[in-house]
Amino acid sequence: MSDLRFFLDQRPRLHALAYRLLGSLSEADDVLQELWLRWQALDLQPLNPQAYLTRMLSNLCIDQLRGRRQQVYIGPWLPEPQLDEHAASDRPEDLHGRWQTLSLAFLLVLEQLTPTQRVVWVLRELFGYPFAELGIVLGRSSVACRKLFQRAQLRLAEQAGQAGQGAGETDRQLAEDCLQACLSGDTEALLRLLASDAQLLSDGGGQVTAALRPIQGVQPILRFILGVRRKFDAGFSVRAARCNGQPALLVFDRQRLDLLLTCEVRGQQVVRLLLVRNPQKLRSLAQALLGVIPLD
Repeated sequence: MSDLRFFLDQRPRLHALAYRLLGSLSEADDVLQELWLRWQALDLQPLNPQAYLTRMLSNLCIDQLRGRRQQVYIGPWLPEPQLDEHAASDRPEDLHGRWQTLSLAFLLVLEQLTPTQRVVWVLRELFGYPFAELGIVLGRSSVACRKLFQRAQLRLAEQAGQAGQGAGETDRQLAEDCLQACLSGDTEALLRLLASDAQLLSDGGGQVTAALRPIQGVQPILRFILGVRRKFDAGFSVRAARCNGQPALLVFDRQRLDLLLTCEVRGQQVVRLLLVRNPQKLRSLAQALLGVIPLD
């Protein structure tokens, strides 16, 4: 049996890696559980246990990502949000201070990469792995890993714009202003803040009511936001929070977390609104906030 203490010491780093590879806290937890079972079953501890765990975890995440792509998801897929206060206790030192830059918007962009490209990019860019160590983790040459990283960089440059950059104070204020305008129904403010080609993605996972297709353009977004607001009644309450390093609104329906709304700012305009309603994706967030699991 391999060393329990070593695994527990490595767990924050491994969980942070799994979340950034999968965009899902629940899937990251499942992968960590499977990793622990495999680690526990080892007869002899590897010569480089940290590299061994990273390799096992990366392979498990690659399998998970490939399996996800074969499944049919109802409506837009969005990453599972994480409360910043909760993330702070699960933050390894080797993230180079960039843990807060992984907004939901950027985790969504990472979905454009192949599973192997995603592993290479995250380990290299966020965890600082040299290409030689990446080769050990993935069982490939350092040259092959460098090529995978370069392809990932090109793909992200095409898709991400500034989504991967840390939000400055101006961007954070614009995001907060947009969320407040959504909450109050201030159409004039939204007309000023939203880019002309702004998009809204709403993830219900086929379990609750949500827009099944992306909503494109300012006027359709306004109609959607105002329609959602009209459904609020006296039993609804709202709390401001910070999730994935970004301002967010949490809407509760009689103490049950009903939705999370956040936005992506680029070029001093809001280019995308992200609305998470899938109860499974709000479960961990609700536990962190309230200590209870939301009702399905």
